[in-house]
Amino acid sequence: MLASFFACKNDGLERKGGVSSKTSNTKQVYQSPEAIETQAKKIPRIEYPGDPSQFPPLEVGEEASIATDITGTYLTLPKGLTEAGQAVAIRSAAKISDTMLQTVKVVLPKSKLSSEENLVVIYRMTNDKGENFVGLIPRKDLEIEDHAVTVHPRGLGVYQAAVTPVFVGDERKVPLLDANAPRLRHASTYNTSGNALDIHLDGNTAYVADGDAVEVLNWSPTSGLTANTRVPGTGTINAILKGGNRIYVAAGTAGLGVIDVPQGLTLQMADARGITNGIAAAVNLNNVYLTQESTGANGSRAGISRFDIQEAEPNYEVTGNVTPPGGNPQIPYGIQIAGTVAYTISRSGVYTYDITQNDRMNLIGQLSLNGTGEKLTLQGTRIYAAERSEGVIAVDASNPRSLVVLNRLNLPNVIDVSSNGSFLVAIDTNRKVSLIDISDPSHMLLLSQLTLPSLPTRVKKFGDIIFATMGEGGVAVLTIETAP
Repeated sequence: MLASFFACKNDGLERKGGVSSKTSNTKQVYQSPEAIETQAKKIPRIEYPGDPSQFPPLEVGEEASIATDITGTYLTLPKGLTEAGQAVAIRSAAKISDTMLQTVKVVLPKSKLSSEENLVVIYRMTNDKGENFVGLIPRKDLEIEDHAVTVHPRGLGVYQAAVTPVFVGDERKVPLLDANAPRLRHASTYNTSGNALDIHLDGNTAYVADGDAVEVLNWSPTSGLTANTRVPGTGTINAILKGGNRIYVAAGTAGLGVIDVPQGLTLQMADARGITNGIAAAVNLNNVYLTQESTGANGSRAGISRFDIQEAEPNYEVTGNVTPPGGNPQIPYGIQIAGTVAYTISRSGVYTYDITQNDRMNLIGQLSLNGTGEKLTLQGTRIYAAERSEGVIAVDASNPRSLVVLNRLNLPNVIDVSSNGSFLVAIDTNRKVSLIDISDPSHMLLLSQLTLPSLPTRVKKFGDIIFATMGEGGVAVLTIETAP
């Protein structure tokens, strides 16, 4: 099953009783009994649960380093992987079932580490179709000694101890680790006239929430963002989306704003009775929902306001308002709509609301957070939320009344997330943008990171194009690429 690409460093393998050791061409020297005993226990080796003769002949031998091979082709699992021992290949002269193979143990060399919390074993194997893949065996499945790590093999292939920069709690198989592994690339930066806080892409036009105005930009994959026009508004525009032929903005104490695109680029405002900090539209586009803080003025409440937008003219009315549960009103900082359910996030939790009744919103589910909630995004029946002090959390929302945590990815100081397809993008206050594989939400995987020139405010992913707004730094355009 081993592919021919394994570059064996030591072809002098001598098998005794199913266990191999390296032959030596060096001059023989005297060895004490203690040294001979130590030599007998030399790693790497295979340990059998019983009589080795009951197993097909197995041998182990040194191979080319897995970690070095990966880092030479855009290391992405995860960035910063370091070797903690030589790579060792497990071979068999006869066919052996995976079930039988997993009953033995393989002892691998391991360097003495100051911390073993993030120690894993990487394996590289070839499937029956001849496809190479790489996987991880987590810390909890390893037996660790001073200079060795012992593991049950997952199949015939190459194994190597390594240290990851983030904790890996579960076993995972990663078919992405090859020369074509996805990575982020900073393509360009566009400096807007104001303070870029959010962005929405609609075909060849990008709309940027840019301080007290909406910056309208031309977009093309070849030319990037180029100037078009600027639509003045009121207040600080901090969120933007498009529904139908209208652009909606959340503009702080100025409330909800709308640009009716067919009627010309003019921004009209409506009172939101609070400080708006999030925006979402119902699927039928009859309603727009804004999350808001309380200003302390009459009629101003922390919670969610629903605006009926069915009128031909932008004449809006707050017809529904809800305050999330808790001893003190909790301020929702993000909102998404899917069907008849609204999903919101506060500093301490994720909440779901039934929005079928126009005069009120009914709480139907909630999930407490370990960290500080910032923003959330929806993809199908999954919620991905940014917990600033914890990282990214994946939540199963297939039943909105019973939210279940699937996985947490340690990503310090994360403030926003955006997803579509099999990738999630996150930004943090360290100016980092992270590309995360969410093809299996229960095993989120950090693929690539890069550092932005300025502190990001929001991130939006449209296909393979990523926009990160950076306040006075403008808008960074990122792409997802593979190595040539």
